[in-house]
Amino acid sequence: MVSPPEPVPSDRPKITASRHPSYTFHYPLWREWRLTYKAGRRFIDEYLERFSIRESDPDFDRRKKVTPIPAFAKAAVNDIKNSIFQRMVDTTREDGPPNYQAAVEGNDGGIDRRGGTMNWFIGDQILPELLTMKKVGVFIDSPPLREYETAASRTAVHPYLYRYCAEDILNWAWKTDSYQLELQAVLLRDTVDVVDSNTKLPTACVERFRLMWIGDNGKVHVQFYDKDDKKIGSEIILNITKIPFVIFEISESLLMDAASYQIALLNLKSTDIAFALKSNFPFYTEQRDLQANDLFKQHPNIPQDTLIPSPNDPTSLTHYDPTAACYSAPARTNGSEILVGTAQGRAYPKGAERPGFINPSTDPLKASMDLQSDLKEEIRLLINLALSNVKPQMASAESKAMDQAGLESGLSYIGLELEHGERQIGIIWAEYEQDKPPTIKYPERYSLKTDDQQQKEATDLKSQLFTAASTTYQKEIVKRIAIILLGTKVSSEKLAQILEEIDNAPASTADPDVLTIHLENQLIGIKTASTISGYNPSESDQATKDHEARLARIALSQTKGAGAGAIDNPAARGIPDLSATPNKDAKDEKKQ
Repeated sequence: MVSPPEPVPSDRPKITASRHPSYTFHYPLWREWRLTYKAGRRFIDEYLERFSIRESDPDFDRRKKVTPIPAFAKAAVNDIKNSIFQRMVDTTREDGPPNYQAAVEGNDGGIDRRGGTMNWFIGDQILPELLTMKKVGVFIDSPPLREYETAASRTAVHPYLYRYCAEDILNWAWKTDSYQLELQAVLLRDTVDVVDSNTKLPTACVERFRLMWIGDNGKVHVQFYDKDDKKIGSEIILNITKIPFVIFEISESLLMDAASYQIALLNLKSTDIAFALKSNFPFYTEQRDLQANDLFKQHPNIPQDTLIPSPNDPTSLTHYDPTAACYSAPARTNGSEILVGTAQGRAYPKGAERPGFINPSTDPLKASMDLQSDLKEEIRLLINLALSNVKPQMASAESKAMDQAGLESGLSYIGLELEHGERQIGIIWAEYEQDKPPTIKYPERYSLKTDDQQQKEATDLKSQLFTAASTTYQKEIVKRIAIILLGTKVSSEKLAQILEEIDNAPASTADPDVLTIHLENQLIGIKTASTISGYNPSESDQATKDHEARLARIALSQTKGAGAGAIDNPAARGIPDLSATPNKDAKDEKKQ
């Protein structure tokens, strides 16, 4: 039974109101970044601005309804996310608790008790948050042990993961006496369903706060609070020494600069749509003497006594023709508006300009569209620039000591942060299970280029292969081609093996056309050509024997009277008239 909440001492500041200084600084930015990435109607409601104070509420609402959503930043971030996610299949996870190895593959309920694999969890739950918000948390929870269980004996029941967004990681503190960053305390915000006792269905959501800290006994302590800062239940002590919460963080969001560009693009696109819709209808103009009461009263061809109220509009005067017994076009209306249309005629004073329809110039619209095109390109450019500046915040000393070849781009830095975070998850998981932590290794190389772009780059490099009389230069070109085409598609171990084989190869190319030319010009031996082509070294000896036998057959077939038992049928050489039996042995000799 849950004990009632304890009263809050009046002299104690609210724990649930505690916020880290970094949280207070980043919160407005988080909202902008999240809405920019999510796009949708909420992005429009938040960032669409009025034309001016003269734009009425109905006009603004109509414009908002037809405003398209420019989700270009989202597309650029997703390209980066997909470039990392497609390499996740090369991640190696070895050793560790058996149920961890089963869970990361989606077995026994998966990593999240919903059948999810670790690759899916990282790619779907962690990467989008990390790239856009620069920070995301993962809680490693575990069902309590039953009386007859030990951590080593249970299998299907195992720890599981769930995500915390940056906005729900309210406050935190790191250990100061540890050789590596470990949490000393953390305050998290949960959203909990209120379930109806009869239907078992949720009826509302309430906020709950979770405070965790390392106690004097070295164990993890947990206390829940409600929104009024009252304790929920009693304090819980976990049988682990590390707070089961891992923070993934990079140095900056990829939307740091691009978000404002997408907001500007939204407002430009909205004004252009409104301009195109409203200006799609030309309006009528007519030159008029403003001092005259009525143009037609001054017109000599229209008797004044024929101007009578229009039967359709009593406020307008129309001309009635008694001979035709019909009404002509309206002479005028109140104010300066004129009834016009394809079936309406119009008289105008002598010497005045002909009435006509006009429409606004499209030059402002064209200029705005050009600007929008530039903004779209700059959004992608800014996101790529942000990617190049990304650095891992939590990478371990082991990761930071890696060879710089593995840190070729911001993608590799992000991969290092993911690797570090998953290692921490594995350590906490293993502590729950009282087992050794797993060994986790992420790919070192990532690429944003498409296969076509990589192929073109490799082709350009191949054209430079023989531009320098240097074997080292040529082999470095070949190694670069191998890295471009295979560096993001094979494991690091296999790529290292390929590069080593290139270094040890007797030549810098295996192009069949090049090898054929070199053989014909006696620049290379058969054995070397066979080895370069990837055949067994002994294969060249057999090829030589086969070639000698073939030459012997050719010489025999081209020699007349080649000895006893030799076939000598002229029909086999295209002279059937000299053969008594042209078809008898010709086919056999041709075959030979």
